[in-house]
Amino acid sequence: MARATLPLQSVATRRSRQLIRDTWGQPVLDVATPIGIRNTDAMLMAVAEATGTEVPAEVTAERGRVIDAMTDSHTYVHGKRVALAGDPDLVLG
Repeated sequence: MARATLPLQSVATRRSRQLIRDTWGQPVLDVATPIGIRNTDAMLMAVAEATGTEVPAEVTAERGRVIDAMTDSHTYVHGKRVALAGDPDLVLG
């Protein structure tokens, strides 16, 4: 049996999450869709905790490169306005 279930949607899978918990007693990792640094960090930490492992060094190094890229692009995107439309799981992150 799997150690946990990791649904990558929060809005569309609410009933499915509860069914998995109630029917099979399977732990369900309740994390937001891994879009952005905060949500991706939360997802990686939840998976690491559920599996009893640590986040791989390669992933940590890649995170550092992403932070650098975000810092470099900050002056171009800060203060800009955008409009988003789409699936709630993707738009709400």
